[in-house]
Amino acid sequence: MKTIKTALGVRRIEERDQHLALLQLRELLDAHRNILITRLMGDLPTYLDYRFGTRINQKQLDVLKDKLSFMKNASVDMDKYDFIYQHMLTNEATYVPSEPFYKEIDESIGWYLNDAQLKLVK
Repeated sequence: MKTIKTALGVRRIEERDQHLALLQLRELLDAHRNILITRLMGDLPTYLDYRFGTRINQKQLDVLKDKLSFMKNASVDMDKYDFIYQHMLTNEATYVPSEPFYKEIDESIGWYLNDAQLKLVK
């Protein structure tokens, strides 16, 4: 039995079948990212100001919330989070850090913000 600690608490994953363990881990990572996005969307303007030093209008905010909702409903790309899977396979306990998920979120948000700012300049 493997122990995984996420933003949702501590969960256990059966280690007998690696394919099943991978699916269970993906579900945990999906839930972890979902809770981070849900918290972020609760006060997105403050996060954008803190993280990117920018303020956006309501239309842009709505677009970003849609983008984050899409990300929230999509499954995580296990290629990006393979290091967590590998750690889980070799250790009894695994802590899932939030930083890689915020990096993925920031890349998505940053791409949109950069694109929106370029349109303002043109």
